[in-house]
Amino acid sequence: MKKILALILLMMVMGSTHAETVTMTSDADTWLRGGQSPKGSDGYLDIMGYYDFSGIYRFDLSSLGVISISDASLTLTVTGDCWRRNDTFTTGRLALFGMNNVEGNTPQDWDEATFTADMSGAEWTGVMPMDDSVANGRVVNLDADNGANTVETGGGSAAAGTSITLSGDDLVTFLQSRVFDGGLASFFAGNPLNEQRGYGLATKEYAVAEYHPVLEITYEPIAYAYLPQPEDEASVSLDISELSWSYPPSEGTVTCDVYFGTEEPNALLENYGYDGPTLTGVLAADLPIAIPVTVQPSTTYYWVVDCTDSATGVTTPGKKVWSFYVSGAPELVTDLAGTAEFEGTTAVLSTSFTTDAALVSGSPKWYMVGETDTEVSDSDADITISLTNDSGVYTSALEIANLDAADEAEYYCVIENSNGPTQTSTVKLIVKRELAHFTFDTDPNDVLGNFTGQTTGSPTYETGKVGNAIVFDGEEDYITLSEGFEDFTAGMTISVWAYPTAVNNWARFIDFGTGNGNDDLLFSRYGTTNTLSLRFNDSEAVLIGDFGSEDTLELNVWQMFVVTIDAAGNIIIYKDGLPVLDGALTDMPTVAVRTSNFIGKSNWESDSLYAGMMDDMHIYNYAITDDDVADMYAAVEGDFCRERPEYDLTGDCKVDVYDLSYLVSYWLDCGFYPNPACE
Repeated sequence: MKKILALILLMMVMGSTHAETVTMTSDADTWLRGGQSPKGSDGYLDIMGYYDFSGIYRFDLSSLGVISISDASLTLTVTGDCWRRNDTFTTGRLALFGMNNVEGNTPQDWDEATFTADMSGAEWTGVMPMDDSVANGRVVNLDADNGANTVETGGGSAAAGTSITLSGDDLVTFLQSRVFDGGLASFFAGNPLNEQRGYGLATKEYAVAEYHPVLEITYEPIAYAYLPQPEDEASVSLDISELSWSYPPSEGTVTCDVYFGTEEPNALLENYGYDGPTLTGVLAADLPIAIPVTVQPSTTYYWVVDCTDSATGVTTPGKKVWSFYVSGAPELVTDLAGTAEFEGTTAVLSTSFTTDAALVSGSPKWYMVGETDTEVSDSDADITISLTNDSGVYTSALEIANLDAADEAEYYCVIENSNGPTQTSTVKLIVKRELAHFTFDTDPNDVLGNFTGQTTGSPTYETGKVGNAIVFDGEEDYITLSEGFEDFTAGMTISVWAYPTAVNNWARFIDFGTGNGNDDLLFSRYGTTNTLSLRFNDSEAVLIGDFGSEDTLELNVWQMFVVTIDAAGNIIIYKDGLPVLDGALTDMPTVAVRTSNFIGKSNWESDSLYAGMMDDMHIYNYAITDDDVADMYAAVEGDFCRERPEYDLTGDCKVDVYDLSYLVSYWLDCGFYPNPACE
């Protein structure tokens, strides 16, 4: 018996219309940079990598009516006369994002005559790529290599008229969503690479018409029910009670027949093979309607909507069989949230839920993620699993006492009743601890036993600040470490005693990554300057963190350097126990098992090796405090002047009789004019 495939094929034949192709240019376009006046009248968008230069285009699809888009392409062209730069226009230097219509975003009907970056919504982050806005659904990445046949073609030149065409399923899906939501479609364009490269993209105001931005759409008018509620293939709760859908505007009256059941409909049988319930003559204007049965848990329901338009007299079968699944399983009230706790303390993960049916025996269950996920058992003395009920809202908590590194993992909870299971999100528990301590007394290994070191060249060991120190010649000496240094989302600290003997280009204290600069984390000299630098890249080797303290490094003298980043991205660089620079980062180091890890060497072969001594290096996966840093320095150097008193006139970090004597020595000095005022 032919089932859903036959139905869909039949509906496509019965409901098909002639496909049309339309080409349109933008109805609004401008470029954005913080603090700039409106640029909507400019003939090109000024696009620059590294800086906060981005362009925005808008196309109005509303005049096409309600349509079904089958193909689309967007072509952008460079003008060749950008006043800042005219760099090669390549696919790697163009990122394109579609703006969703969500709360907090710029309204789709923005006015190019008045619109500026300072008026933009939460979707525009000021720099490319717009990763945060992609992650929270504010924008859609339209040229990501995600298997959706989204490709860029063309480019490769700085000459005027060079163009790139973007097409694919992602673009079609985005445009279709905008058709169903007012018809205005806005695009952000920019250079996603952290490089000072720029170009101009023509707007609709540009003098050469063939350079204007062009959107080409292949579509069919819609004359059938669409946008079902609940959404197609959705999983819904047991209290669902209504059905709804949309239908294109009509000059007449639209009535619909609804066929509803638990079996896939058969297109070759009357009423699709359903004996009931069938709802006939439903007015589209009266939606939503009540579901014609009492839904049952753990059940999939199928429904088809045929509609008749009195203005045309045509009955159009539903283009698709819709379905939804009624779970009846527990409903989450509060999902899991990750946490970071210190080694030796207790961590608590908790989730709350409601359930209309009794929980099955042993539920909830907690799991630790691994090659094979392992159920967490409270037979372990350090594990406590609890379940409480507060007016029908249940809370299950997992408590892990005496935390150690083995407890650091991802966890989730499964709650199951007689209608089925519900799984929480998977979250990370980070155990805040010291990851590595390299004493460099006799070998390059971590004395905590977490990392092994392999020397290259012939580094030696001499008397340092804390026992011995390792000596690098700056020509062939460095250390390769075993893999690790994966997760710094809870923060990080790197400390080292250093005695550099040469200004070697980009010489590293440490450089951890996954090769070729990917997921790279480095603490080093900035080029050949005296700036102490912390930098890190993402998985594509794009620089996402850059922070440096100028005039900090000295030659041929011992110095203790520390850098800390907390979970919020606040960063501090210290020298000799005192902060020398602080600020905030917008990105944290990526989470990745770093496999290309060095002390004294860079992941970039063109960079120089470190020359000089290093001693007593510590690495933590959290930010130690100001007091911790001061204690580390004092433990080696003894008492030091951490904060000079206000009335310390002699510079000895104390206020005493010597300061009074210093003041008295200037007792009769006077600067009044005229001179008698001093008498």
